[in-house]
Amino acid sequence: MKYHIIGYLSYLPIIGFITLYVGKRCHTHGLIFVKQAIADESTAIAINNMLLIGYYLVNLGYAVFALTQWRHITSMGELISEVASQTGYIVSILAGLHYFNILTLFLIRKHSLNNQHKN
Repeated sequence: MKYHIIGYLSYLPIIGFITLYVGKRCHTHGLIFVKQAIADESTAIAINNMLLIGYYLVNLGYAVFALTQWRHITSMGELISEVASQTGYIVSILAGLHYFNILTLFLIRKHSLNNQHKN
């Protein structure tokens, strides 16, 4: 049981840092890409804010889910392995979501440019 507590006390700050730091950086620096895809600035800002909220919800949901799925830990080596693998899972999921969002913005911008050329 003590390894689980140590694991939680190390996993939660790592996930908290990833969630807050990466989310803030993507929100701040990603706005320009959203504005390129969405012509209306207020709509682009709203979409960027919703992307940040979605990012926070995915992180929070996965972190809670991951804590309930931890296997029984009996050594420090297993603890390090579990924290690393759970952290790696969420980073991989977030990378996939990030690339999906970039692809979506690219397709929206491409569609918008095609419509401008037709007019």
